Amino acid sequence: MGNDNAKEVQELKDDFNKQNQDNLRKLEELKHAQALERERERNRQQLLETQMASLQDEKAQRKEMAKLLQGEQKQKELLAEQAFEARKQAEIQIQESRAAQERMESRTREMIHKINETNTSNMQKLVQTNNEAMFKLQEEAAQRNEELNKANQAQLVSLTKECNSQIEKQSRNHQEALEKIMEQADKECNKLQRVFERQLDAMEENLKQERDRSEKLLEMQKEMLQQFLSAQDQFRAYLEKKPEHPLQKPENLMVTIKEAREKFGIDVENFYNFAFAGHTKAGKSSIINAIRGLANKDPSAAKVDVTECLTPITYYTFPDEKLSHVRLYDIPGSGTMSHNSETYFADKGLCAFDCLIIMTQKTLCQEDITFARCALNYNQPVAFVRSQCDIDMDNKVKEEEIDEIDQEEINNHLDYLQKFYAREIKERAPDLHRVPCYFVSAPELRKLVNGKGKAFYQEAKLLEYIKLMSMYQRNIV
Repeated sequence: MGNDNAKEVQELKDDFNKQNQDNLRKLEELKHAQALERERERNRQQLLETQMASLQDEKAQRKEMAKLLQGEQKQKELLAEQAFEARKQAEIQIQESRAAQERMESRTREMIHKINETNTSNMQKLVQTNNEAMFKLQEEAAQRNEELNKANQAQLVSLTKECNSQIEKQSRNHQEALEKIMEQADKECNKLQRVFERQLDAMEENLKQERDRSEKLLEMQKEMLQQFLSAQDQFRAYLEKKPEHPLQKPENLMVTIKEAREKFGIDVENFYNFAFAGHTKAGKSSIINAIRGLANKDPSAAKVDVTECLTPITYYTFPDEKLSHVRLYDIPGSGTMSHNSETYFADKGLCAFDCLIIMTQKTLCQEDITFARCALNYNQPVAFVRSQCDIDMDNKVKEEEIDEIDQEEINNHLDYLQKFYAREIKERAPDLHRVPCYFVSAPELRKLVNGKGKAFYQEAKLLEYIKLMSMYQRNIV
């Protein structure tokens, strides 16, 4: 019987120890959960710092901070719930310990009752022994429970303080970070405001400069239009009347003029005759059509893009009857197999014209230079004309050398062409330095003649030169 009682007492001790071990394991699990929570908190802190570093603008930063603050509030609530749950678990452990103690007391009373019934003599000793053992066990259990309660309570208080401290620290850090972000955002806004104000001032200055430039260009266009209209009026006024003076040529050239009149029908007494010659495809027909105010597709226009090998000398008149005494001759291109450049001038009787215009390409070819020298030898007024300048400007726009075509850019290009021509004459034919070169655009000249032009090259100078050379040839002062 004594062995049975000891066994039951041992079982009670084992149950109690097992219960204590369960309580200790739960406590360790609680510590582990707290450690995991601290690790998650550190991870969340690192994630927060990474997210804060990647914010790009004030609005996104404020939204992110709002979300972080909400998450922090949820974290506070979660920690509070965990603290409440830990406290609840500790109370449950205490209740379970008390229940175990009550069960042990109940079993002890039952054992005493059985022992009293079985063996009255030994009951007192057994009861005394059991009471002593029970008392010791109760003291140990109470002491152990008290120690566990104190440890749990202290750990719970420590955990609560630590959580509150971390929460307060994180709140302060978040508040400081938010204040720094707000301060930085204010600085960026002020910086952007200053940049915007500087850009606005620059835009206003550019707008003012562009307005001044536009006004200057408009005045320039008005002046050049007036110059062209004046040159055109003088040109027309001179040519509207039948020639009153014949061509004044040296005696030795009169025979040549007579032969040209008989061979090509050049009437120098009743008509003003202007010749446009030069290398094939240089734009002779186009410039003749432009001076007459006609498009190249007009039925009465000079034909362009045709083979000049077998083309005879052809003259064209103005549609305006007031200019019926003017003939513009399209001379077949020099330098071809049918037109030798060496004998070209004499073969065509070009000394019989009031003025000779040599149409050139981008650079002077040897035929142009030879042709001009022949003209000077015959004392014939001569000028180079470089057409297709509008194509140059279009190419500049395509190559993004300029943004748009305006009169200022045209003047810059004309200045470049004049310097290039002067350098080319100086290097290749310095004896032709007195021969002028005019840079024009056939389409723009046609528009100007028809009162629709807006771009000006050197069309006015060309018309003025043709008129003056004709007056010089006819000895008109």
